[in-house]
Amino acid sequence: MSNKASITARIPEELLAQVEAHAQSTGKTKTDILTDALLEYLGGEGSNTEAVANLQQQLYEVQRLFLLRIGTLEGRISFLEQINQVQPTSNEIPQISPESRRITTPRLLPAKQAIADNQVV
Repeated sequence: MSNKASITARIPEELLAQVEAHAQSTGKTKTDILTDALLEYLGGEGSNTEAVANLQQQLYEVQRLFLLRIGTLEGRISFLEQINQVQPTSNEIPQISPESRRITTPRLLPAKQAIADNQVV
């Protein structure tokens, strides 16, 4: 801002003390601090409003992907729990092949052992 106007405002003494302390700790002038605060509040040039909106959108996307991933993991856990409820007659336990998503019956460790050994895909 090249042209600056002067204003007079009455603010609580505690707020003025906070502005002065912030000015001292950051090396900024009280004018700069108040100008930044007004720009932020009003959403004008130099405000972080757009950046905050962008970060909120990114956070929403991360949350959405996280919830999708949790759903996938819950599905896998449910599948493994179903396998553990079936009493196989041998060490052959049905497993979904990632390539085909069809059930195959390869020779595997019992499901509980596979989970303990972190061999579950």
